[in-house]
Amino acid sequence: MDTIECPVCGETVDCNDIELLENGNPACSSCIREESSKQ
Repeated sequence: MDTIECPVCGETVDCNDIELLENGNPACSSCIREESSKQ
């Protein structure tokens, strides 16, 4: 299983768990949930 470090929070997550935010920065699903709840 490939893992990657989330550039936002530093958590080590599965590669499939990384997505792009609206600004184009990669982030894990936890960060993406936090970002979307801020709006």
